[in-house]
Amino acid sequence: MTRELRYVTIARNDELYEAFPDICLLPSGKLLCIYREADVHVASTSRIILIESDDRGRTWTNPRQLDDRLTFAQDFAVWNAPRIGMLPDGRLVVNIDAFVFPPDAGDWNLPQNLLSSQTFLWFSEDEGRTWSERHLTEVQGFCTDKILALTADHWITAVAYWSIRFPGAFRLHTVHSLDGGRTWPLSALTAEEDGVQHDEPSVVRLEDGRLLCVMRENVHTTRPSHYVLSEDDGYTWSTPRPTPFFGDRPAAGLLQSGRLLAIYRNVEPKPGATNLNDEGRNPGTWAWLGDLAGLEGDGGESRFLEIEYDGCESPGDYGYSGWVQFDDGEVFCVYHHRDAAPKSLIRGCWFREEEFEAERR
Repeated sequence: MTRELRYVTIARNDELYEAFPDICLLPSGKLLCIYREADVHVASTSRIILIESDDRGRTWTNPRQLDDRLTFAQDFAVWNAPRIGMLPDGRLVVNIDAFVFPPDAGDWNLPQNLLSSQTFLWFSEDEGRTWSERHLTEVQGFCTDKILALTADHWITAVAYWSIRFPGAFRLHTVHSLDGGRTWPLSALTAEEDGVQHDEPSVVRLEDGRLLCVMRENVHTTRPSHYVLSEDDGYTWSTPRPTPFFGDRPAAGLLQSGRLLAIYRNVEPKPGATNLNDEGRNPGTWAWLGDLAGLEGDGGESRFLEIEYDGCESPGDYGYSGWVQFDDGEVFCVYHHRDAAPKSLIRGCWFREEEFEAERR
């Protein structure tokens, strides 16, 4: 029998829209969570906040700003979705994409395809107490994935942008740095299909060395999330195939058991629904657990867990998660949530692999 899940509110200010969290487990055992503080989901003003926990997420202290606030009114730019991770040499790295508005824009609520997007990096050598100056990269696109270091010098990240070949579609690509993040000169096509918006990628290195990229399908009709595989460190990728779940901004990774875990905003439609604006089957933050065979749909393991239902009736106001696993196997995930609150807030939840169910309810 599954136990009742435990939750914690990490940050809540009903005057602010707090969203897009990610998390890192430090060698000292401290948890470091990063998220965006803004006015609304598609923001006109934005600030990136770091907050920490010394007790496995039960209490959260020392909220502080990573970098300067960006606003449409003053900067013609806003921060979007932060990610945080640890490099092989022990440093922390944060990457954030920023939307940059045309100088003649009369309003901040422009269509996304009229904006340019830039990715910035920050580094910390002291577990997040101090940070380097921001470093502008050549990476262009929105919702950049975590930095994945394949070797000390060869780093990759994945990012989406509007397709030129197929108007209305998104082009997902993997960007390579061969000098430890200083420059990003190579870009490899990861997924691009007519009529499909592959978005919000999450890349995982599998035990056999292959790379798996799980991604959102942004058109939101009846198509689930998709995945692709690479056998050459992300220079070429397989044809996209569907996953068993309907997830926005999936956060994928390998557990200590060798299983795959993906946490996501559940946008699975009800029967007859045609888009994200229709009420979903199980709105809220969910997780999928399984193996590669289960992901491919050819047998194997495929199980689900409802992390937290969200009845806000606004599908942009929940999900967007990050997670870590402690030495004893317990997983702690962070996500943004709304339900009955005036604006989105940051939540956390603990769970274990045995709490997953074989079928979706």
